[in-house]
Amino acid sequence: MVEIHHFKSINDAHGHAVGDQIIIAMGRVCTDILYPPTVLFRIGGDEFVVVFQCDSLDEMLATAHRLRKAFSTETRLIGGGAVTATLSIGAALCPGRGIPRTELLAQADNALYIAKQSGRNRVVHAPWDERPAPAQHIPLADRTAHQA
Repeated sequence: MVEIHHFKSINDAHGHAVGDQIIIAMGRVCTDILYPPTVLFRIGGDEFVVVFQCDSLDEMLATAHRLRKAFSTETRLIGGGAVTATLSIGAALCPGRGIPRTELLAQADNALYIAKQSGRNRVVHAPWDERPAPAQHIPLADRTAHQA
């Protein structure tokens, strides 16, 4: 799970054309850093799900950090240098057995929540836990209703 920080503020301060460029930069950075068969979904104005294959926890975390750093560098070129855009990433690694996608996504979403609460512009890993993720914030399914 990936979130662009303060995306609404960027749109408000610099206009939607700049906000659109930030979204395009997210896609461009993912294309540059991640390799097929990567899947990228935009699930909200500032939130994305990125799914990619990796061989280890270290590889997943290194890739997430590269994505975060590359996005920050890429977005410095937008809006004449006036835009500062960063990411928080909640990372979850599927341990290779039949885990429902919704549970894996919930683990990543909880890690994203922790990343944002602990200062933003960081990667937090959610170790796989067989128990359901605790409800610490608004569930994904209800989030769009609360953003209005």
